[in-house]
Order: sequence, then structure tokens, then C-alpha cells
Amino acid sequence: MHIGLKPQKFLMQEGYNQIEEDKLFDSVNWKINGYKLFDISCVAPSSFEGYFSVIGESNCYLIKKNSFISLGGYNEGFVSKGGGYENSCFLNTVKLNSDLIYSLMGEATFHQFHGGAITNSTNRKHDLKVLHEEYFRIVCKKYIPFPPKHVFYFGVLNELNCYEE
Repeated sequence: MHIGLKPQKFLMQEGYNQIEEDKLFDSVNWKINGYKLFDISCVAPSSFEGYFSVIGESNCYLIKKNSFISLGGYNEGFVSKGGGYENSCFLNTVKLNSDLIYSLMGEATFHQFHGGAITNSTNRKHDLKVLHEEYFRIVCKKYIPFPPKHVFYFGVLNELNCYEE
């Protein structure tokens, strides 16, 4: 999820910045009820079409240490700004090597405005090209988010703010 009512790459073009985001945080009582963050957020473009699409990135994994190690852990070869596609690469590795992925419905991590490598890039096309080239150099194939073999959806899904281009 992105804090903001549109993905940050669009909001930046409208003058969105840390000050505007702080105003959004102040507009909801999220410290008492974290679910209020959904009221000031939208689905991130990396989640394509929401919870039931192929998720290309996650910032929260629950994985046993021995599984993490046996999958090779994070690849330190990714050295681009923000870690490049390492987060997505590891998620692909998990999905390829797991018979079942659990997805917690109605839960999320929230991407804040911070001058991120891609989300807040002013030269997005070039920066994405660099990340794709790095991924190909390391993994020897084009980056494509893999669908999991099986997903067990757990919890309750509430109506989310989805921005459509």
C-alpha cells in the first residue's frame, strides 16, 4: 500500500512530498487504530490488481530461518539504489520453492514517501532499465513476478481504496 490516495509516482507530479504525507497521517488516528492507514492509502502498483493478483513485491515475510538459509537468503549481488529487485527476486524464489503461500487479508505494509529508488524517481524509465539490467546480470533471465503454486487467503478483506490510471 502507498500512503496517499494515488500511487506516489503520480502524486509527486502534483507536488506531493513529506509535508503533505505528514498531513495525511495527522488526519487519521492511526496510532490508536492502525487500520485507519487504509483510509489514507491506495494499492501499490507492484500489487497490480490488488490482493488476488500476482504480487511482485512484499516487505513482510514470515519464514523459518532454516528455510531462509536453504533458499540462499538475500542476494548481496543486488547493489542498485534501494537494493534493486532483490526484494522481488527473493519473493520469486520463495514462491518457486513453496507449495503454499499464506496471504493475510486486510493486512498490509505501508510505503511512505522517502525519495525511494523507483517509487519517487524523477527518471523512472532510466532507473527501471538499470534495475532490469542488474536483475538479468544476476539471475540470467528477465524479471517477471511469478505466481505462487497455491495461496491460502486468511482473514477478512475490507473495501480498499484502489486508484485506476
